[in-house]
Amino acid sequence: DGRVKWSACTKLSPRLSREVLEYLGEKGLATLEVGLESLLPESQRRIDKIQPPQLYETIVKNVATVEHLHLVVNYMVGFPWEYPQRAEAGMEKAQILLKKHLGEKGHLELNHFELERLSPMMKDLAAFGIDEKTLKEWPWASVLERMDSSTTIV
Repeated sequence: DGRVKWSACTKLSPRLSREVLEYLGEKGLATLEVGLESLLPESQRRIDKIQPPQLYETIVKNVATVEHLHLVVNYMVGFPWEYPQRAEAGMEKAQILLKKHLGEKGHLELNHFELERLSPMMKDLAAFGIDEKTLKEWPWASVLERMDSSTTIV
């Protein structure tokens, strides 16, 4: 039809109603990318990004009503306080909802958490509920693999 197709990135929001998504779809929105980060309550609390599972499910269902709209969900893996079994359970729940309602129109994108040296979290681990023991036992400790022996964690 000659219209320009475009994509958008946003956070999960109750404002992503069926009506809004249908309007955006009519205007050429082809892919909506949202940040979920985690479905696990502890992780949401620690990163101060509370997103009820019901909100995620509602948005997935709303996207399903728009014929040519695809949904990409950014899901964070590897938080220091999450052990792989719990993280995998959260990812699986997010994936099941996507496939159930969107099939091939939904995609769960896994983003590996990396603790940045100058980030607020690294500067004050205790404020995020991370102690040095947890950090050393972190099963997905990619940041530690890149640090040499002369680098201090805290």
